[in-house]
Amino acid sequence: MSMKEIIGIDFGTTNSKMAFLELNEPKIIKNKEGYVNTPSVVYFKNEKEIIIGEQAKKNVIPFPDRTITSIKRQMGTKFKFKVDGKKYPPEFIGGLIFQKLITDAKSKTLHDFNDAIITVPANYTDGQRQAIKDAADISGLNIIRIINEPTAAALAYGIKETSDKCFLIYDFGGGTLDITLLTVSGGFFNVEASTGINKLGGDNIDNRLSNFIIKKIKRTRKIDATKDLSLLSRIKEISEETKIRLSKEDSVLIDIPFIGTDSKKRPINFEYELDREQFNEMIEGIIKKTKQPIKNVFETSGFEFEDIDDVILVGGTTKIPAVQTFIEDFLNKKPIADVDPFKIVALGAAIASSMHKDIKIKSKLKDIEISDVLPHSYGIYT
Repeated sequence: MSMKEIIGIDFGTTNSKMAFLELNEPKIIKNKEGYVNTPSVVYFKNEKEIIIGEQAKKNVIPFPDRTITSIKRQMGTKFKFKVDGKKYPPEFIGGLIFQKLITDAKSKTLHDFNDAIITVPANYTDGQRQAIKDAADISGLNIIRIINEPTAAALAYGIKETSDKCFLIYDFGGGTLDITLLTVSGGFFNVEASTGINKLGGDNIDNRLSNFIIKKIKRTRKIDATKDLSLLSRIKEISEETKIRLSKEDSVLIDIPFIGTDSKKRPINFEYELDREQFNEMIEGIIKKTKQPIKNVFETSGFEFEDIDDVILVGGTTKIPAVQTFIEDFLNKKPIADVDPFKIVALGAAIASSMHKDIKIKSKLKDIEISDVLPHSYGIYT
């Protein structure tokens, strides 16, 4: 017999994740493919078949005109995705992604999820938040609350804390940067200040590495990869893989076989050894762009660097050692490392659902309350 539960959704630019409370403990729900991450990608195969997630991602380069990515960036805008003579607004695309998540969640847990808590960037406008609500309506979901991603992260970490604390949440995801200064006192979470950059994230790093490889191939192999969609797809995939590996390894061999043929029809291969130091130099400018938003939250809130008790890292991009080093050097404080930056926002959304259920989560905090101070007069939809 299925039970009705509240699902927590981390709707990401690159990937989305979901979680719920199982036996009053927050738990990640994997998708039907068995992964934590569901790519926020939609592929219109034809007029009758639409594919969402992992399989859709494989069609980004081969069928760019039929595949939509990073729809989160378009929420609240007048953007329309055109395919097969039809125009689809961001809310419809987002609704398809939500439907995929809910269908997988029901299949994996045997629970009914009609209600949801969805997280958004702290710098989302009222219009963008309303667009998220509209997307949920299209998917058949009832949003009972929209909360800021940094607040969700603090909920996931803060439930372990019994003393009053001040956190800096550094959320560097696939497509957005959020910096939030937040205080916790006896279960009450207060966002003191928050700001960010909408189009800065791991995608920028992937693109920079892809462009580096494209230039190397043209210079050393005399092949223009930009004219070969299949090769471009492989380069993008290898760039993301290389970025991830360089977070654990000192160097990575970029090996792309059969990128073309020579005058005698013999295969041309490409190899290049990229070390972490070279990679760090390549992305240094991207990381430094996060410095000003950090300064801004301190200026807005009136807090000082030394007031921060802990720095919480959120988002896959914070797995990069150069990012961690930058934060530690700039703030003179080592970020906490016992929270999974990939899962923390979804887990926090699940924890927030306890406020709407007659339960107590397994926590030293007796109650949870949230007070979001939102820049640009943002609203919280409940």
